[in-house]
Amino acid sequence: MDETPSPVLHPRYPLAFSLPSCQYVDMECIYCGHKTSVENSRPTTRRRGVWRRRHCKACGATFTTRESAELTTSIMVLSGETSLEPLQRDEVLASIYESCKHRPDAIKVCGPLCDTSIDSALRSSKTPGLIEHKHLLATVHEVLQRFDAYAANHYEAYFMKRA
Repeated sequence: MDETPSPVLHPRYPLAFSLPSCQYVDMECIYCGHKTSVENSRPTTRRRGVWRRRHCKACGATFTTRESAELTTSIMVLSGETSLEPLQRDEVLASIYESCKHRPDAIKVCGPLCDTSIDSALRSSKTPGLIEHKHLLATVHEVLQRFDAYAANHYEAYFMKRA
């Protein structure tokens, strides 16, 4: 009797070796809970996702949804030669906010700057789903340089030197 061994689960990331499964689930109406139909659908350019206009036949409501990949669980960051960890978007966001605190609109601009930085780092990465830590730092610095030179200088002084 030939038994195939079970995959060994990583203690820190228990879902790292689980088999992917895809299940289509109809979107429920946010107002009444009935199934909805898609009236209009378009790809989005900024976040690599899909914008959909949905309509509920039960209550007649129309609303918009945006679908995109969950980046925090699917992107890994390589620090050094062997240290592999999931991307911590909040850490990137906090470092950008810290660098932009001098701006009155810091809270508004940090989210889009963070998303742009991560998306740009992913696009220029050699391996899909994997970003080198130094490459991520350099990409955030480049995005900040185009946006606000003072913020980029602060980021370089306080966050790039620690790596």
